[in-house]
Formats: sequence, structure tokens, C-alpha cells
Amino acid sequence: MRMIYYLAIIDVSSETGVCKWDFIHPDTHEELFEHLKSVIDYIPPMTYGIVSVVSKELFGDQLRRMEFSEMQIIIGKLTHGDKDYYVIFLTDIKDHPKAVWRIFNRFYEEEKPLFDKVLAETPVDIEDLNRLRSAFAAFLVDHFRKNPLLGARDTKSFIVSLLLSAAIMGILVGISWLINHIYHLVDQAETWLAYIYMVLIMNFIMPGPFIGYFTQYRKHAEAVSLINGFLWASITSMIYHAPLIAGLKNTFGIEVGAMEIALFTMISGGIYGAVLALISAVFAVYFEHRKLTCPRIIPIRGIEKVERTALESRIQMPEPTEQS
Repeated sequence: MRMIYYLAIIDVSSETGVCKWDFIHPDTHEELFEHLKSVIDYIPPMTYGIVSVVSKELFGDQLRRMEFSEMQIIIGKLTHGDKDYYVIFLTDIKDHPKAVWRIFNRFYEEEKPLFDKVLAETPVDIEDLNRLRSAFAAFLVDHFRKNPLLGARDTKSFIVSLLLSAAIMGILVGISWLINHIYHLVDQAETWLAYIYMVLIMNFIMPGPFIGYFTQYRKHAEAVSLINGFLWASITSMIYHAPLIAGLKNTFGIEVGAMEIALFTMISGGIYGAVLALISAVFAVYFEHRKLTCPRIIPIRGIEKVERTALESRIQMPEPTEQS
């Protein structure tokens, strides 16, 4: 599976909607494949019903999304020549709609001559339909994450990315400590500012791109960043617990206890984590908008919800009006 399980291009200019081209990925596992085949006939009238409820003008050109337990339906508007079509996708719930549409649009631009034939011909040549399906299946190979330990965007991927990012941050902290240990930057008036810059770059800025690349999923990037912020603030406060208390007492005449240190650790950890989250989210979103989730088996209960929704949409489909 390549996470776009199903795709259909629907012409809603008729009274019920007509499917001009559809696609079920050939690697879809058998149970899901059979379910998708069983609801294919309901997709055109369902799409027509959704668009007709608010009219084409109010439906607009932006991507629309319906979420289910493990999957989502995404609907986008495609203008081919002087005619509008609606493209409906059934994908993994973790796939970003912009990534789905970006990938399809890139394929559409590459295969535009073939789409000209498929969308224009009546009747359509079956060989052209199948040639387009084969081309799309091959095209998707380069547009999903390959490593299941990082690319599934599930709990396991979250834990693995957290461990990797913590290790990277530990290495960066160790490098900055080693540089200071060798050159004593913090002990010299002319180099202590360079040490501060080094710490800011290596421990606050550089971990962000690594976290964003490991997760490639904004929610995970933000969570990993916050956890790492609290983790490293706690480690630092434990390592420098005695010097920190002595420094506050000698410099400001303030005596602090365990509660004050814990509060300071929480505040500093939150600030550190927030900075990491801001930086890592930029990189995570970049990849999330371009790559699909690693292939995984979708539980059948999620498919049943989609099937019931499709059936209900067909049963409750409104009568066509002149406005729509």
C-alpha cells in the first residue's frame, strides 16, 4: 500500500455524478481491497451529494476533508480544460491533505496528455484507463516514507524519533562541552561570548532540523521537542545542582530549596522545549506536505465506518437543483 488507497475523478455536471477515472492501489491488502470494490458505485453519487448540498460556488476550490478512525476522505477541485472535476481520495488519516493533493497534481501534470484522452473520450479506452492506473501506482513509490520505524507516524515512530533526537542532542551537548573543556572558552573574557553563541547554535537551533527530519509530522515534532526540553533541563539541573545553589547564594544572597529548583527546571524546560518546537515544526511541516505515511495495515473497523457513511450519503442525497 502507498497510502492513497483509492482515488476517483468525478464529473458532477450530470444529475448523479459520473466517475471518469478511478484507482485502487494494487498492493492494498485483500480485505481493504474488497471493501473498496464494494463501495465504488456509491462514490460518484456521494460526491455529487456533498457538492450539491452547498452548491459548487460555496464548496469552493480549497481541499475538503472528512476524518474517520484510521482514514480520511479528501476532496479537491480539478480544472481540466474548460471543465471542473472533483477528485476524491481515500488515504491514511496521518497523511496531510496538501501532500496528497501536491502528489496527485504532480502526477496530473506529468500525464496530462493521457488525462486529456481519459477525461475527453466517450467511451473511454480501457487500455488508457489501465495505463494511467499503472503509471500512478509506479509514481507513488517515490512519494511515501520507506522506514516503518520512523515513517508510520504512530506511537512506535514517536518513541523512536524521541530516542534518536535525545541521542543527537546528547552528542551536541557533549561536543559543546568538549570544545569548552579543551579551549576553556567560558573562562576567558575574550571568548566567553563565543561560547554562548556556540551553546545557542548547537543546543537550541541545530536539534530542530534533526527532530523535524526524524518525525516529518508536526504533532510529533512539537511533542518530541517539549519532552526533550524538559528532559535536558532536568538533566542539567541535576548535574549542576550544587553549583547552581551556591552561585545563587554567593551572587544574590538567595537560598533556594528543592521546590524552587524544580520550579526553575520546569520553567526553563518549557522555554527550551518551546524554542525547539518552533524550529522543528518548520522542518516537520515541510516534509509532511511532501511525503505520505509509511504503508501500514488499516483495521477493518475503520473501513466499515467509511462504507456506512457512503451508503448513508447515497440514501440521503438531496434532489438536484438548478443552482447546483
